[in-house]
Amino acid sequence: MAPVDVAISGTRNLSQGIEVAKLTITNPSDHIAFFLRIEVTKGRNGREVLPVTYDDNYLTVFPHESETINARFRESDLEGQQPALKLEGWNVRERMGALDSMRGNVSAGTSSNASGLQRKSENTSRDEFTRHRLREHRSSFERRTTKSKSTAS
Repeated sequence: MAPVDVAISGTRNLSQGIEVAKLTITNPSDHIAFFLRIEVTKGRNGREVLPVTYDDNYLTVFPHESETINARFRESDLEGQQPALKLEGWNVRERMGALDSMRGNVSAGTSSNASGLQRKSENTSRDEFTRHRLREHRSSFERRTTKSKSTAS
């Protein structure tokens, strides 16, 4: 699978002690950006902020497309650190970037709400979740490929 550089942008807002980071991942390449995972961390190279809720994660962003997700966490869980982002993927090298201290801007120098699949419960194993996401992405890719072929005919 070809390596891909993605871009990430977004905004963050604070309301009643809850931070919401709205993040848009853009794939400007001609290749799929596969199995991307975003983490909100306590400072650059810090530990992941927990608990955090993402609209979606382990995303696939198709060529020349963008996906947007929201990450929600308590400001107090930052433990006095500035929030940062970590992004990695199957064919995307790990990237770190600061969530700008000025609310409203995200700068990560790197860049999906796939189908909205969410874990049904904490008892759902990670491997089962991963297999399901892979099947879902494969089906989505096949539908897009079939649609493109029929349009080209």
